[in-house]
Amino acid sequence: MANIEQTITIAAAPERVWRALTSEIARWWGPKYLRDAKRTQGMVIEPQVGGRLMESWGGQGAGYLIGHVVEWLPPQRLACTWMEEGWSGISTFVAIELSAEGENTQIRLLHVGFERLPDGAKERMGFDQGWADLLNRCKVYVEQGWP
Repeated sequence: MANIEQTITIAAAPERVWRALTSEIARWWGPKYLRDAKRTQGMVIEPQVGGRLMESWGGQGAGYLIGHVVEWLPPQRLACTWMEEGWSGISTFVAIELSAEGENTQIRLLHVGFERLPDGAKERMGFDQGWADLLNRCKVYVEQGWP
């Protein structure tokens, strides 16, 4: 089964794109990608190896845990595990690499491990579409200041 590999170019420096991908993720991550949009106050990536990737429900660290940061190399590479409800504890792996291209930044996203899931082909198709939308949302956010 194929991995997900996507690239997108954003008209901004890698440091700006890194900030959008990490500390500003709650500003552009679409509500349709949240497990509990009514309770979630935003997506959070704790900025260190071992940090949590999660939907925050507010104080005391409550929320929906998606995965853990396994690489934190600002502003070049972020990698984390990724789990979903119904995956029986199986994790996939997401790596995001940023590279400068003149005054722009190219993001390369790689999401692997779908072959280990019970319905991996269906999951892969959904994530492929979702990542394309989310990367575009990040691009619009950085380039146009939306929302």
